[in-house]
Amino acid sequence: MRLNKLSNDFVKKIAEISAGNLPSAVMEDLLNFIQSEIENHFFTHSSESNLLRIIEGMFDKLSFLNECVKYPHYVEILVNISVNSNYLTDILVINPEYFYWVVNPSTLESRLEKRAFLKEVKKKIDNYKTFNTKLHALKSIKRKELLRIGLKDIYNKTGLVEVTEELSILASNLISELFNLCYKETLAKNNITKTARRYCIVSLGKLGGNELNYSSDADLIIFYDKESKLNNKKYYSEILTETIHLFLQSAASAEAGPLYRIDLRLRPDGRNSPLCRGVNEYLNYYESRGEDWERQMLIKAEFLAGSKKLFEKFFTYLLPFIFPHTHTFPPIEQIKKLKTEVERKLKDEENIKLIPGGIRDIEFSVQALQLLNGGNNKEIRTGNTLNALNELEKASLLTKKEKKTFETAYILYRKIEHYLQLMNNAQT
Repeated sequence: MRLNKLSNDFVKKIAEISAGNLPSAVMEDLLNFIQSEIENHFFTHSSESNLLRIIEGMFDKLSFLNECVKYPHYVEILVNISVNSNYLTDILVINPEYFYWVVNPSTLESRLEKRAFLKEVKKKIDNYKTFNTKLHALKSIKRKELLRIGLKDIYNKTGLVEVTEELSILASNLISELFNLCYKETLAKNNITKTARRYCIVSLGKLGGNELNYSSDADLIIFYDKESKLNNKKYYSEILTETIHLFLQSAASAEAGPLYRIDLRLRPDGRNSPLCRGVNEYLNYYESRGEDWERQMLIKAEFLAGSKKLFEKFFTYLLPFIFPHTHTFPPIEQIKKLKTEVERKLKDEENIKLIPGGIRDIEFSVQALQLLNGGNNKEIRTGNTLNALNELEKASLLTKKEKKTFETAYILYRKIEHYLQLMNNAQT
């Protein structure tokens, strides 16, 4: 239910925080500023609770209240976060110092650049010595950047493309750095100082398509160049499997919040198979037993970490599988069956992914056109949905009107999805 004015309990709490040290005129100005701002929003009891939680979490509450009167845009930002995001509120409760960083106008004007951000992450991580402190640092970086990206989104300071790109850069760098930490930790634990073996991590789904949302799983597959024994003790597959177990455990650790939800179930033979295998085993699988849904999945395959050369071997070899020049059986029927099965399992009339004409319909339509025509047209081979729509129109596989209809609906649904996820960091 919408509140038309601040509750008496809220006013009492602010009075308790000030403990008589805030002049009555300043207190009156503060409450008037907040009251004026909440009238611009659908302000509820939950919003008021969020606002109070942020204020109570500040290190120097009295100074903060004085600053809110001195700098009225503080109140505007506080109310915007309180109304629109329990998730961002939680971040400020954990790290109240981030507020002073995010209210700086230059912070909201900045954006992540992949290589520069990776250098920044590595530099920050190097300041810590133990594995656990490095892990906590990665989680802190995520919270800080999500606060910035989310607030930009709330203020409509950026479009969907930039938001999803920044979320993808954030996730890919933090995930790759975490895996690298786990790899080094595992090698050290097994007294291995050097190995000629190489691994590769491939991102799929929205991360692979560089179109991640606020609460996406990170779909990955992991493989290595070839098997060999290290230090005459363990095989490389054992070392990499140990690394993956530590990686999954660390990413999901509840302490200070999980980093990302990692999903490895899309690997060949799924959850019943080893967590990693040699690249040739994966290639043989796709060549002999690969299914149409895996072609569809691999459209979004992108290098994430490890050996780029190994990824190029993997992806180049699979291009004729993903985008064949001719089809013995039209993949469109298999795509329809897969879509029907997904919708049957996840039936929800309010799910914007699954409603008729929703996100899933748009993505499946785009991917069907890519699978049917990608063998003869390299330009449409992209894992990003909006880029694919542009290329499909250029290739005359979509009319200008069709492309615009898909694009407008897709952007609208993704923005709604982001709003829902920002509220509670929940999957949609």
